[in-house]
Amino acid sequence: DAATRKEISFEELCFDGSPSNKDEAGGGGAIWSFRFKESAGRDWTSWDPWWNRQSARKLVFLRDGTIRQVYPKGLESSAKEYNGTLLYHVFSERTVRRDQEEVPAPQIQMKWRFVNRPLDLVNRPLGAYVRITVGGRDVPTYVVRRSPNGNWGFILESCWGVYASFELAPQVPTAFHSTVAMGRGSRRRLRRARNGQDRRWVNIADDSDDDDSDRSGDEDGEFEREERTRNVRRRIDLFVEESSMTQDGYSQWREALLYNIGAVTLPEGNGDATGEFDHAWQNAMMMR
Repeated sequence: DAATRKEISFEELCFDGSPSNKDEAGGGGAIWSFRFKESAGRDWTSWDPWWNRQSARKLVFLRDGTIRQVYPKGLESSAKEYNGTLLYHVFSERTVRRDQEEVPAPQIQMKWRFVNRPLDLVNRPLGAYVRITVGGRDVPTYVVRRSPNGNWGFILESCWGVYASFELAPQVPTAFHSTVAMGRGSRRRLRRARNGQDRRWVNIADDSDDDDSDRSGDEDGEFEREERTRNVRRRIDLFVEESSMTQDGYSQWREALLYNIGAVTLPEGNGDATGEFDHAWQNAMMMR
């Protein structure tokens, strides 16, 4: 059960979830690595540590329903300490420019809760879905599943972000940059499916001899040029290549749309999905 169960318990999710390490110096439960997906947009990825070739952000879930940050170190003076580990408000390392000087950014509160049946997704047992609230607004639900790389870890994934109960691989190792610069290795290219509409990223050999042999027309050439501007990623594990992830804008389009138009609380339940969605849509539009 421990190796195959896809639902997560309070003890497995929460940093303060296990009574056994409560009084131990430096004791604590899971510290989660987090990064945004590219689909979250530049407003989020531009200041995300992982996207800036640093270690992924480290966050902890607490049993009181709050989320705190371990890394990067926050600028605040009111960090919460748990058994020797300083817990900062999430994103508190950021500064904003005010009156021609840099000052700490306003605090952003993050909270979490389990849900059983998010909009657009099937009903699953408690611990299969985590709903996170950022700054008082629900974001698209995180789906819980086991790590596919055999380390018994968990990942929480939504259309815009991913948490892992272990260290995430770095975005671009220096050695790989050298390999690509010398024309070796592999790269990613946007391909059209047979129906001519769907597009997907695939790995191809970086062989200059057939660089243009599989392109069809100016449009594919444009996609190729766009691809050359993207960050090169090494295929270390499934948490680097977003094409290997399971949650995207198609599987969570209603939740993503509701968030983007200003919804505060996302509905739950697929029994009357249309009614729930319409009601949330109307409420969001009234608040605009």
